Amino acid sequence: MIVAKYPSLETKWLHKHAPWMPQPKVVFSRLKDASGLYYRPERGVFLSNGIDRSNGVIVVDPDKHIIVDAVIAHEWRHHYQHFHGPYKKGPSWYDLSDKYSYKEAIIKYFVQSPTEMDSFIFQIKHGKDKDDEMWLEWIVKETEGE
Repeated sequence: MIVAKYPSLETKWLHKHAPWMPQPKVVFSRLKDASGLYYRPERGVFLSNGIDRSNGVIVVDPDKHIIVDAVIAHEWRHHYQHFHGPYKKGPSWYDLSDKYSYKEAIIKYFVQSPTEMDSFIFQIKHGKDKDDEMWLEWIVKETEGE
């Protein structure tokens, strides 16, 4: 699964927001439909290539056209949520992307999950990606009438 580990992809620039938390490892791996993924810390559990999950692991897909800092910021926020909250399971991206257009799936994914919306806002503040403004505009327009 994971093809390489890059020590330069560290999280110290985000660690200042919660210095009491362990720093997760950041690795590159090809992912099916996502540009990033977070594995919660679990003592004694290892990924298929032997990477220890004790402090959590952030996975970034190097093949997606993304801003790596944005993916790390988003997934790091899930790391923060694991220790501090809020963490609530939202809709599965894979279920939404199979049923809806890309735009509709983006809107539903973030609007229906406070956890993902919190991570998205953190991402915008600390590692903005090229699509963030467009996604935010879609979400705001969708929720203005509510």
